[in-house]
Amino acid sequence: MKKRGKIFLVLLLTVTMLFTNYMLAQAATTHTVRAGESLWGIAQRYNTTVNQLKSTNNHWSDTIFVGDTLTVPGNAQTYTVQRGDTLQAVANRFNISLSQLRSSNGIWTDMIRVGDVLTIPNSTTQTNSQQATGSYSSQDLDLLARLIYGEARGESYEGQVAVGAVILNRVESPDFPNTVRGVVYQSLAFEAIMDGQAYMRPNEQAYKAARAALNGWDPSGNALYFYNPSGVHSPTNWIWTRTVIRTIGNHHFAV
Repeated sequence: MKKRGKIFLVLLLTVTMLFTNYMLAQAATTHTVRAGESLWGIAQRYNTTVNQLKSTNNHWSDTIFVGDTLTVPGNAQTYTVQRGDTLQAVANRFNISLSQLRSSNGIWTDMIRVGDVLTIPNSTTQTNSQQATGSYSSQDLDLLARLIYGEARGESYEGQVAVGAVILNRVESPDFPNTVRGVVYQSLAFEAIMDGQAYMRPNEQAYKAARAALNGWDPSGNALYFYNPSGVHSPTNWIWTRTVIRTIGNHHFAV
């Protein structure tokens, strides 16, 4: 009886610890901003949207600062890496895809360490992602990535997403064609189309930036134009009449 009682006590303590850890993970509702983070990246990590994150925090700008504390809407499940774990094994454990796990944690290599805490996407993550891209097709994604690569491959990741967002903002504007293809191929609109750079093979970061733009991240602040001021040599060029609302890297973003 004593032996059976000890076994029962050990099992009870184990279950209690697991349940406590699970509840603590589920109750994680704040996030402290770290260097290099963006609202879009934080939203992806916690399986929410940028708009939900902004609404919850009454924060309507795309600008965040290191040390800011954000309230995260909903619950986030986490998993602490154990000895022998791999990303694929963790993905299988929670019945999610490897790409979902990578995207939620910003991990693009296979290296994880014992003690790392991974955010586990919930079962609606893929559906939300598909809804976020709306009616955009894989051809739109490819074309957007090509234009980003042609126009902004030397820029930061945020700057590349901003270029993609400008294209999508034009699609939604009544002043431009209402398709990605129509906007990209509008006469004299983009230098990368005119000089052929948009026909080069995009790298993975260009595709990642295109997906981020399609999923709603707009670092440009709803801009309809972008340009590199050092490349505009005429003081009477029409682009100078546009109001600059953001500068990211070498590009001005304007309306």
